Amino acid sequence: MAGTRLTAAQKKEIFRRAVFDGECAEQLAEEYSVSREEIERVTHDKKRIADERDTLEAMRELAKLRVMASADRAVQKQLELMDRQVPENMLYINQKAAADIMNRAGIKQEKKDVGEVRVVFKKGNVAFNMPEPEPSAPGGRRSEAERQE
Repeated sequence: MAGTRLTAAQKKEIFRRAVFDGECAEQLAEEYSVSREEIERVTHDKKRIADERDTLEAMRELAKLRVMASADRAVQKQLELMDRQVPENMLYINQKAAADIMNRAGIKQEKKDVGEVRVVFKKGNVAFNMPEPEPSAPGGRRSEAERQE
């Protein structure tokens, strides 16, 4: 094991497999006929880590650009879908399709907080078949003294 020298390409491959793919140092050492310590030297090399960090940052930026381009196309498609003259029963389908396109592009629609809904019916408009409240207390409730009378 001691006499084997790793090439630059092998070191790069070892680094990728150990750091990105999570392969263990012992298996890599056996495969490349080097010691585990040599594998750890490769994976802990500060210059290589810095070089890979730049690559990762570039990949992240590229991914962001792709998402933004996809989002732009999604917005255009959404506008196209929403501008179409469609029957009322198809409008919901177009809205859902447009929202789905935006969602796939990585743009999530904010969920609005759902607040309390209060419904008031005016007397006589809706038949509930419920007894009328007694007028003596708010809400039709009688006080304890009134119930005993």
